[in-house]
Amino acid sequence: MMHLHSATGDFVWDSFSWIKLLRLAERYGWRPVGTKISSSELKWMPNGEWDGNYTTNDGQSVMQADARALAAALEQAAQDIPSEDVIAKHRAPSGGIRILPDPPKIDDLDWFCGHDSKAKVQEFISFCHAGEFQIS
Repeated sequence: MMHLHSATGDFVWDSFSWIKLLRLAERYGWRPVGTKISSSELKWMPNGEWDGNYTTNDGQSVMQADARALAAALEQAAQDIPSEDVIAKHRAPSGGIRILPDPPKIDDLDWFCGHDSKAKVQEFISFCHAGEFQIS
């Protein structure tokens, strides 16, 4: 799970969706500048260096301009996310996606299809517009 924290609130994505969301934002023009980490956390990193990634939950910060650029790209993507649930046949009774025995190939846009998922993307866009957040 990816727990995102900001001065205005919190947001949670499962790890699969988080990676797909970041990849979707890049597809729509987001150019990640890299995350920052505090000097107190830096001592725990290999060779005392931070690689700027977004995919671990080490308490790194997505800076304000980067968060807003992420929001802008996702606003563009949201226009193309299907409102209908085009991946319903892949959903498990629990609501997740069946990945066994063979994971389906689902486009990143389709991953967020349907009213509830698309609404969550919209909520996340608002979260990003609020500015800097931490990933933990």
